[in-house]
Amino acid sequence: MFTFDMLVQVSETILRRVVVTVGAAVFLLSLIMLPLTGHANVTGSSDAGAPTQPLWMVVLPLAVGAVLALLIPPRPRESHQLTGPRSVVLRRMGLLVGLAVLFPLVIGVGGLGHSGWYLILKMALLLLVPAVAFRFLRDKNQPAKLPRWFPRSRLPWLAPIPVIAGWALLTYVGPLAAPVPTIQQYPDPVYVAIAAVLTFLTASVAEEIFYRYLLQTHIEAIFGQWAGIIVSALLFALMHVPTHGGGGAPWVVVATAVSIQGVGGAFLGLLWARYCNIWASIAVHTMINGLPVVLYFFTLS
Repeated sequence: MFTFDMLVQVSETILRRVVVTVGAAVFLLSLIMLPLTGHANVTGSSDAGAPTQPLWMVVLPLAVGAVLALLIPPRPRESHQLTGPRSVVLRRMGLLVGLAVLFPLVIGVGGLGHSGWYLILKMALLLLVPAVAFRFLRDKNQPAKLPRWFPRSRLPWLAPIPVIAGWALLTYVGPLAAPVPTIQQYPDPVYVAIAAVLTFLTASVAEEIFYRYLLQTHIEAIFGQWAGIIVSALLFALMHVPTHGGGGAPWVVVATAVSIQGVGGAFLGLLWARYCNIWASIAVHTMINGLPVVLYFFTLS
């Protein structure tokens, strides 16, 4: 006999498949359309005068890293399933998705992408608001619990090392490596050092806490792992649209963000999903943002 509970389960299964299929199609369409329309050279930086690379050279190391994450180890033991009442998880997920959409809209409409307000609003909307709201969106009798900050077993600490090493070698060594930044591109070492620290705190740490540790975890709890990875990665890409636009056609700006920051977000999300160690994602995010700065300081010596 077909019951209401069975209908709900079927509807959720269909919705999960739709979310994954549509999200994957957005990635695939962006990666195909950019080269076909003459936009094969891209830059992942918002800095003026940043060098460009062929899109495939940017995506290939991320794809290799994703494959390595799926293979190492074959069956990870850690789980980062969110526990708690479904109604609470749903409301928190709705809040997080809303904030992920609201932040780039506020930045884009207000033209605040390169002002001091950008960092202030990012920390407020992505960290402060969830921290406060979660104190009200809860069930006192059955509290929702997020995954541990520090995994107890060795596997989540050791398994990401070959994955990150493989990605890093392809990204920074050999023919796929981007050009080393020059003194002319970053003329003030003090400014670069301060900017690097702020970027580490507001991007490498804050963004990983919000998009992976909070947003992806809540989406996974409702729609499953792949939906969590894909949706959080697309919202991560959306965040970069106001600051990485470059004045191109709107569809090109969005497709570029999906192809670079979105694919990068998917790799970071896969690290989180596989190893339940947010520090692995933070480490990769730091390398993406920070290694060019390290190379720059080497050019000064």
